[in-house]
Amino acid sequence: MKTPDDNDVAIEGFYEGRNPWTPGDEALLQKLARRFDAKRALADLNVTRFKQETVEAALRARSYQSEFNVAGLKSGYVVEGGHKVIMPHEAVAALDMRPLDGMSVDKMKQAIRRHLDKHGFADISIEPLNPGYSGGGSPPEDWAVKELLGAYGDCGCDPEVWPRDSLAIAAKLFTDLGMSWIATVPGHANRRHSANEYIQLSGYKRSIEFTLRLMWRIAHAKRA
Repeated sequence: MKTPDDNDVAIEGFYEGRNPWTPGDEALLQKLARRFDAKRALADLNVTRFKQETVEAALRARSYQSEFNVAGLKSGYVVEGGHKVIMPHEAVAALDMRPLDGMSVDKMKQAIRRHLDKHGFADISIEPLNPGYSGGGSPPEDWAVKELLGAYGDCGCDPEVWPRDSLAIAAKLFTDLGMSWIATVPGHANRRHSANEYIQLSGYKRSIEFTLRLMWRIAHAKRA
């Protein structure tokens, strides 16, 4: 289900509908690669290297590839301090995936189903834990994105701009209605959705000023 180097999903049709990588995306990626602090990122992640061979390849994968991670496995019978000879009749794997712009949860599920059936695993069932989110977002030339970057400049910030983030969020619900999607503030936070997730209070205080400036800009902007 993964490529031999474990760097991408190998399921046929998995990426169906994915929007193409644009020249604007490539320009953002090249600029990001020049300023990205790889040593700091590795230290924050507590790892020694990226899975990809280069930093640029790692950034590209984060921006334009999905995840297909086994987040948990459960099977068998375990007794604390003991042992029972009981053969398990069921095994459960929890998988973590991310639809990109243009992809849908239903089509990803259908591709996985076809792949399992093709390789003789028709007995495996797929049970989505939630409806999930389709990929989506607003491009750099969007009026709201420009105002967002302007608000950063008003606060004396020079932010890293990523082509896409590696999270699943309901951006497409807004963009399908013709609305722009922006979601960011200055400051530092990390390890989201983990036991030791954190945010720096100094950045949180600064984000209050930023949000006020952003709202003023959006209210007075000329919308395309």
